[in-house]
Amino acid sequence: MPPKGSKIARLENQFTDDRVLRGYLERVLPPDVRTDIRPEMEALSRLAGDELYDLQLADRTSRPELTQ
Repeated sequence: MPPKGSKIARLENQFTDDRVLRGYLERVLPPDVRTDIRPEMEALSRLAGDELYDLQLADRTSRPELTQ
């Protein structure tokens, strides 16, 4: 496991880098819908590849605990 605080991989924007997802959305969504959702998809993908990824790495050694 890498030292605490170091990243296993560098993640860029997960939406703009995923040609398969973009191709799928081009096939199933009308152009106006794709245009409308693009800013939110890019923002969410930046968040997933940066802040949320960092939080996941920081919590990597935590074990789930069942509480009832």
